[in-house]
Amino acid sequence: MRAAERHPSASIVAGYEFDHDSYSLECLKTRTELDGFQKEWRELEQRCGELFIAFQTADWCLTWIRSHLHNTMDRPAEPLVFVVRKNGEAVLVWPAMKVRSRIGVRLLVSLSSPLGQYSNVVVDRSAISRRLVTRALRDAIKFAKVDAAALDAIPDGSMLQALTKQRGISEIFHKESAILDIGKREDMTSYLDALPKKTRRQRNQRRNKLMRMGELEYRVHSGGSAEYKYLISRALEMKNEWLRQTGRNAQTLSAPSTVRFLGELSGDLNTSDEFANGAVAHGLYLDDKPIAIEIGLCQGKHYYVYLGAFDWSFRKYSPGKVQMEYSQKWAHEAGVHVYDFLGEPADYKAHWTNTACRIQSSHIPASLLGLAYCATWKSVLRPVMKSGFAKLDPRYRKMLIAAVTAVTGSSAEGDQAIDKGRKSAGSLDT
Repeated sequence: MRAAERHPSASIVAGYEFDHDSYSLECLKTRTELDGFQKEWRELEQRCGELFIAFQTADWCLTWIRSHLHNTMDRPAEPLVFVVRKNGEAVLVWPAMKVRSRIGVRLLVSLSSPLGQYSNVVVDRSAISRRLVTRALRDAIKFAKVDAAALDAIPDGSMLQALTKQRGISEIFHKESAILDIGKREDMTSYLDALPKKTRRQRNQRRNKLMRMGELEYRVHSGGSAEYKYLISRALEMKNEWLRQTGRNAQTLSAPSTVRFLGELSGDLNTSDEFANGAVAHGLYLDDKPIAIEIGLCQGKHYYVYLGAFDWSFRKYSPGKVQMEYSQKWAHEAGVHVYDFLGEPADYKAHWTNTACRIQSSHIPASLLGLAYCATWKSVLRPVMKSGFAKLDPRYRKMLIAAVTAVTGSSAEGDQAIDKGRKSAGSLDT
């Protein structure tokens, strides 16, 4: 390792010499630093060609920062965006943030967690070796001065696995992202024709029932439009009602910061190339009223189904399934090859997909406290408790949530319930 020259407006963490090239590891913390870096960040996204990086893009991360971390003294997290430069050019970005668990353990997690669904890095693989990435991320964790790096949902084959395979403690369960690989078919018609006859008949019946109730329309709106923002707000209302009815935790999606964040994401359905880009909202309307909504993210040929919701009063008509049928047709027409349902387990996904990608959470201890936390709570106890809770009857889940809420005095409303117990770790402002 050698002393590295300081790049303007950045903390230099380390410098490296490798194959006659000079590399430096920087850490960006402030809004001024991050805003100044976003052009390079976006350019790297275009060069890297990686899948599963929607939650590490400049638009997603910087919008989250603007929406969640305001100019107040009490901050729930400290953003630490690590950048590796090769001869001055950015070749890797790892968006992370430093938080404190409810029992006081200092953790480095993916920026925007838990709203972000994959842990990953944006990287130009042709410009940096896996060995150097491992070394740089190890130095980044050390620089953060945390007890552990807790990295959820790392996609199989990603560059981030280089670090976690060597030093991480994996959770006892792994998940899979359910994916419809549209690229395997020459056209959507051939895919639909290959479905079982019973499946095709059920889809037609559901759609026809709704069409007999009124005028059925399907519309798609790009991030930033007025209708997109309306659908964000309505989708979260629908989703929170479903969470309450089925006895699930609604805290994160109930927070005003979540509505603000998703509503401020940008998108473009009419890009200069053949693919849509950024955030998009799908609406299935009955007599001009949205009864099912899907919030998605477009990243080249990769489309992420981020959030689906439906009007609870229409549940017996399965409007969400009708909406998904329209969404997959739209994706094919938009040039999407990978239609990604993300990693949250659900039985219905098997009927809408034809492949999967393994994802594994892995936690890297950096202190004895972190080792105990990762080896017991993060890797074993928490996954077992989540799995057991998910298998409970909805009635018992609602009873358990009500009991925990009564004991802790927490509320599902507002940001304070989510951020309670976390302390400020620094300022975003210069």
